[in-house]
Amino acid sequence: MSYQYRNPTMLPDGRINCEVLFAAPHPLAGEWRIYTADPDDPDPRSIGRSLHAAALLDPNIEHKFPSPEEVEGALAQRVRSQRDGKLRETDWTQLPDVPAVTRAAFVVYRQALRDLPSQPGFPKTVVWPAAPVA
Repeated sequence: MSYQYRNPTMLPDGRINCEVLFAAPHPLAGEWRIYTADPDDPDPRSIGRSLHAAALLDPNIEHKFPSPEEVEGALAQRVRSQRDGKLRETDWTQLPDVPAVTRAAFVVYRQALRDLPSQPGFPKTVVWPAAPVA
């Protein structure tokens, strides 16, 4: 597959955004399109890996560094994802056939997990609640 690229920009996660012009007979031939080249692209028919390798060697590649807000947003998302995993792991504790004492202990724990984002210093400082013994 033949293509040209321009304006490569390295993203913080290692992928590269650029514009690509595919040659005929490619169905997208004829106009520049935004493309994100991924070094781990699993599709062998994709240009992701080869374009990424070529753009890495491009002396005109720009590097995009995340703003402090983007960094904090990504950190908050990571903490929420961990929290959501802990909630999923304890979903079983709220089933009707679980002993009331166990259910009650986990209600408090699960609420503390849901309250994590309201902690002072979140997401940079997180005090994880201790899980009750099941």
